[in-house]
Amino acid sequence: MEKVLRAAVPILVLTFLSLSHLGAQQSSPDVLPLIVDSDLSGISLELASVQKTGDTIMIRFKYISTRDKPTRLDTETNQEVNETYYVDSKNKKKYLIIKDTEKNPLSSALKYFEVGPGETKSAWAKFAAPPPDVTTISVYIPGAPPFENVPIAQ
Repeated sequence: MEKVLRAAVPILVLTFLSLSHLGAQQSSPDVLPLIVDSDLSGISLELASVQKTGDTIMIRFKYISTRDKPTRLDTETNQEVNETYYVDSKNKKKYLIIKDTEKNPLSSALKYFEVGPGETKSAWAKFAAPPPDVTTISVYIPGAPPFENVPIAQ
């Protein structure tokens, strides 16, 4: 029995260290671009970039369709793509798309966003930047799970 334990201890230690390393990797920022399956079959969403310029952040993303018919996202998800936002989890603050003086969002035309069959459609939106000490955010784009722990490029 003692021989079995002596042989098993190094294996258990290595297994524990390997699993600890995997856990540590999950907390590090994700590298862009990131692609997830959306809530709609045949539609994927790619978060292409999160770029800080001065006091704003530009978020670029793409809907990718493998469907054989056009898809209007607001109709199928009951959310408009212009409801995109991000959360600064450090300060627990939600940031909406910036609007101009006429209350139009500073973004692609996102209200009635449609992706054609087999099409990839790019979009962008501008947001106020979080405080300088915030280096990662969570991005919420309608019709898809959140992109969490996303690094902000300077």
